Amino acid sequence: MMYRRRLRGYAELGYKVKQGGRDDAPCAIYTGNEYLEPFTADLSSAAREIVISSPYLQKNRVKSLLPLLTGVPATVYTAPPESCCIP
Repeated sequence: MMYRRRLRGYAELGYKVKQGGRDDAPCAIYTGNEYLEPFTADLSSAAREIVISSPYLQKNRVKSLLPLLTGVPATVYTAPPESCCIP
């Protein structure tokens, strides 16, 4: 809980995430309300691979994003469904 509040605060301040010396790909911290547009743009423009790490997945959101996961290998890391309380 505290971690989420801290990330939200960093996002509000405009903090960016530095990627191991790569300056060509800007990264940002997004909240649950503002991530979708940049996320779908990233999925659509992926050239080599897609790696997604999310503590939980929503069935309807996954269905809407599946068409964007074509043409490149995609790996998703998430918790098992039985450990989640969000439908």
